[in-house]
Amino acid sequence: MICDNRVTGNKNISYYIVVKHSGNRNVDTPNKTSQTANVIRTTLQNLLPYLQILIDKKIVSVNFSQTYTYNTQLAVGTVSQVIEHCYDQIKRMGYKFGPTATSKLLHILQPELFVMWDKEIMKEYMIRNHQVSANGQGYCTYLKLMQQIAHQISIEFQKANLNPPRQQNQDPAVYLSTQMNYNPPKTLAKYLDEFNWVTITNKVVVPPNWHP
Repeated sequence: MICDNRVTGNKNISYYIVVKHSGNRNVDTPNKTSQTANVIRTTLQNLLPYLQILIDKKIVSVNFSQTYTYNTQLAVGTVSQVIEHCYDQIKRMGYKFGPTATSKLLHILQPELFVMWDKEIMKEYMIRNHQVSANGQGYCTYLKLMQQIAHQISIEFQKANLNPPRQQNQDPAVYLSTQMNYNPPKTLAKYLDEFNWVTITNKVVVPPNWHP
C-alpha cells in the first residue's frame, strides 16, 4: 500500500532508490546522488494524487476501465491512464531510469498491483502482444496480460486438491507465502515477476523435463 510519508515526507526512500539502482559502480558523487534523490522525491510528490488512486488495487482484480477524478483541475481518467501517466513520469526522470528501474520503483510503491519486468521480459511480451512497449501505454498492456494470468492462477488454485488444504478466503500468494515461511508474504504481482524472471530471463523450463 502507498504511504503518504513514503512519498512526501521521507527523504530515505528516494536516497535508497538511487543507491540501490546505482549498485557498486561508484559513478556518482555525493552531490549528484543528493540531486538525483531530490528529483525522485519531487516526481513522487507530483504523482501523489495519481498514486493515491491506486491504493488497495491488486493485479488480479483491478478494473483498468474504472474512472477517477485525479487532479486539482478535476480531470477525469481511467485507471489505465493513471498507470500510464505514473510510468511515463518516472521513466522521464533520467538517471538511467529505463523500463526495468521504472517498474521496480512502481512495485515498491504499490506491490499488489505493479508487476516488475526487465529487458528480456519486455522483449518476450512484445513478441506475444505487439501493443506491449517500453512506454506507459505498453506497460499497462503488459499489466493486463499479467491480470489474465493471475485470473487463471486463481481459478486453478480454487480447483486444486492441496496438501495442506488452503484456508477459507486464502489466495494463491498468501498460501504459497505461508508454505514457504515468507515474512512478510510476497504478493501475486511479485510471484508473476519471479515466474517471468525464471522462465524468460533465465530460460528455465517449467515444469522441468524430469517432472512426471
